[in-house]
Amino acid sequence: MNNKRLSQRIAGLRIKSRITASLEKEGHLISPQRRVLIDALCEAREITNVEDFWLQLRKQHHISWSTVYSNINLLVRKGWLIREGSGVRNYTYHVVV
Repeated sequence: MNNKRLSQRIAGLRIKSRITASLEKEGHLISPQRRVLIDALCEAREITNVEDFWLQLRKQHHISWSTVYSNINLLVRKGWLIREGSGVRNYTYHVVV
Protein backbone atom coordinates (compact mmCIF):
# COMPACT_ATOMS: atom_id res chain seq x y z
CA MET A 1 0.00 0.00 0.00
CA ASN A 2 1.49 3.35 -0.99
CA ASN A 3 1.81 6.29 1.41
CA LYS A 4 -1.03 8.32 -0.11
CA ARG A 5 -3.47 5.42 0.10
CA LEU A 6 -2.37 4.66 3.66
CA SER A 7 -2.88 8.32 4.64
CA GLN A 8 -6.37 8.30 3.13
CA ARG A 9 -7.23 5.09 4.97
CA ILE A 10 -6.05 6.54 8.30
CA ALA A 11 -8.02 9.75 7.67
CA GLY A 12 -11.12 7.66 6.88
CA LEU A 13 -10.74 5.73 10.14
CA ARG A 14 -10.48 8.98 12.09
CA ILE A 15 -13.58 10.39 10.43
CA LYS A 16 -15.55 7.19 11.16
CA SER A 17 -14.47 7.34 14.77
CA ARG A 18 -15.48 10.99 15.13
CA ILE A 19 -18.87 10.43 13.48
CA THR A 20 -19.76 7.40 15.59
CA ALA A 21 -18.55 9.04 18.81
CA SER A 22 -20.59 12.15 18.05
CA LEU A 23 -23.75 10.18 17.29
CA GLU A 24 -23.34 7.98 20.38
CA LYS A 25 -22.83 11.06 22.55
CA GLU A 26 -26.15 12.41 21.26
CA GLY A 27 -27.88 9.13 22.12
CA HIS A 28 -28.03 7.53 18.67
CA LEU A 29 -27.59 3.78 18.53
CA ILE A 30 -24.76 2.63 16.26
CA SER A 31 -26.50 -0.38 14.75
CA PRO A 32 -24.66 -2.76 12.42
CA GLN A 33 -26.49 -1.15 9.47
CA ARG A 34 -25.51 2.35 10.56
CA ARG A 35 -21.89 1.24 11.00
CA VAL A 36 -21.88 -0.29 7.49
CA LEU A 37 -23.30 2.94 6.07
CA ILE A 38 -20.78 5.15 7.88
CA ASP A 39 -17.91 2.89 6.81
CA ALA A 40 -19.02 3.01 3.17
CA LEU A 41 -19.54 6.78 3.25
CA CYS A 42 -16.11 7.40 4.71
CA GLU A 43 -14.51 5.13 2.15
CA ALA A 44 -16.35 6.72 -0.79
CA ARG A 45 -16.06 10.30 0.54
CA GLU A 46 -18.75 11.31 -1.98
CA ILE A 47 -22.11 9.98 -3.16
CA THR A 48 -23.47 11.17 -6.47
CA ASN A 49 -26.48 8.85 -6.54
CA VAL A 50 -28.02 7.59 -3.29
CA GLU A 51 -29.96 4.80 -4.98
CA ASP A 52 -26.81 3.41 -6.63
CA PHE A 53 -24.98 3.71 -3.32
CA TRP A 54 -27.76 1.74 -1.59
CA LEU A 55 -27.81 -0.93 -4.30
CA GLN A 56 -24.05 -1.45 -3.88
CA LEU A 57 -24.41 -1.72 -0.10
CA ARG A 58 -27.31 -4.11 -0.44
CA LYS A 59 -25.21 -6.56 -2.46
CA GLN A 60 -23.18 -7.41 0.65
CA HIS A 61 -25.27 -6.22 3.60
CA HIS A 62 -28.87 -6.45 4.75
CA ILE A 63 -29.74 -2.74 4.65
CA SER A 64 -32.99 -1.10 3.58
CA TRP A 65 -33.55 1.96 1.44
CA SER A 66 -35.22 3.76 4.35
CA THR A 67 -32.20 3.08 6.59
CA VAL A 68 -29.82 4.57 4.02
CA TYR A 69 -32.06 7.56 3.32
CA SER A 70 -32.81 8.38 6.96
CA ASN A 71 -29.16 8.03 7.99
CA ILE A 72 -27.94 10.24 5.17
CA ASN A 73 -30.45 12.89 6.26
CA LEU A 74 -29.34 12.49 9.89
CA LEU A 75 -25.69 12.95 8.91
CA VAL A 76 -26.59 16.05 6.88
CA ARG A 77 -28.48 17.53 9.86
CA LYS A 78 -25.54 16.78 12.17
CA GLY A 79 -23.06 18.39 9.76
CA TRP A 80 -21.14 15.22 8.81
CA LEU A 81 -22.35 15.29 5.21
CA ILE A 82 -22.75 18.28 2.92
CA ARG A 83 -25.60 18.10 0.40
CA GLU A 84 -25.02 19.97 -2.86
CA GLY A 85 -27.31 20.38 -5.83
CA SER A 86 -30.98 20.93 -6.42
CA GLY A 87 -34.08 18.99 -7.23
CA VAL A 88 -35.31 15.73 -5.80
CA ARG A 89 -32.62 13.39 -7.14
CA ASN A 90 -29.87 15.76 -8.16
CA TYR A 91 -27.89 15.86 -4.92
CA THR A 92 -24.28 15.02 -4.31
CA TYR A 93 -23.21 14.29 -0.74
CA HIS A 94 -19.69 14.94 0.54
CA VAL A 95 -18.26 13.66 3.82
CA VAL A 96 -16.96 16.51 5.99
CA VAL A 97 -13.35 15.89 6.91
